Amino acid sequence: MKNNKSRVNPERQYSIGSASELLGLSPSTVRDLERRGQIECIRTPGGQRRISGAEILRLLEAASVYHGKQASAGDAKPRRQESSPARESWLGLWVGNMQQRLPLDASPEIRLHAASVLERDLRGLGPATDSSLVEKLVAGVVQRAAKETQEANQRAERLETKKILSEYAHAHLRRLVDGLPRRLAGKLNSPLRRHARAVLRDQLQDLLRRRLKGVEEWPQVREWVEEMVAGWEVSQEPRRPAALILGAAGLAGAAGGAAAAALSAPEIRASLKGHIARLLIEIGKRMPPTPAASATTSTPPADQSSSARERRITANPGSLGLAMYRANHSLRRDEVARRNRGRGGAS
Repeated sequence: MKNNKSRVNPERQYSIGSASELLGLSPSTVRDLERRGQIECIRTPGGQRRISGAEILRLLEAASVYHGKQASAGDAKPRRQESSPARESWLGLWVGNMQQRLPLDASPEIRLHAASVLERDLRGLGPATDSSLVEKLVAGVVQRAAKETQEANQRAERLETKKILSEYAHAHLRRLVDGLPRRLAGKLNSPLRRHARAVLRDQLQDLLRRRLKGVEEWPQVREWVEEMVAGWEVSQEPRRPAALILGAAGLAGAAGGAAAAALSAPEIRASLKGHIARLLIEIGKRMPPTPAASATTSTPPADQSSSARERRITANPGSLGLAMYRANHSLRRDEVARRNRGRGGAS
């Protein structure tokens, strides 16, 4: 194929015979491909077919790209075995039969390769060959071409699926970037947010290039995008030193333990109750009378004693001072009981 490419002039028009020699096919095969629209030909004023050098190069390039190293220089040599008109007609009939049995969606590259393979398999055979043997060869070529067509369609479908999923993923990424908090990505359309969008877009392209195969569903790809954005958000959060976190946790634990140990001592608990009782009494002294109490009772003189003030507070059942007085009374009662128990134990 490589030697034939160097022999082709893209600006020249080649006859069917010359084109078949360059393509490594028989003239009948080239005519059949032209009738099926797989090869572009032009007609001279005299009605002769002509194939441009550019078209021949396209077919050679397509065949070499599709089949890679399968094509060898020996396959590109012209077929000269039994080049009689009878054999050419016989070969053309079998190639046409094979082309009719190929899948309708077979690409020109697959059809061209199948014709080349069949001519290679029929090398040395002719009209006198048993038709059952030729039929087996044709069936094998058709089966391989059908398999290649199916694989090519699957590859094309995966490529289309990858393209659609990639578009969906980038659209979802744009929505997620627009919804990022301002403390991480700045205001909408700000340079900081545009930079975040560019960074995440590059990360997404790399992720899709590594993981997307074309067989995934959209929910799976959407989860990839959301996990990637979540990881970026975590990476942008301010990090606190681990020593500071451990130290704070240790101090909190130590403070909690010290407070629990202190309250377990009766003396400290009694002292705390005394402070709370004095605080409640002071609040009760400073609290003004309620409107209801002011309407039913006269205003006490300024030099009223503490006992009279306590009686005034208890006279109003709905006042907050009553609740404080009762709490203070309960605390004092507990304190007296504790002291009595202590005196009894001492005697």
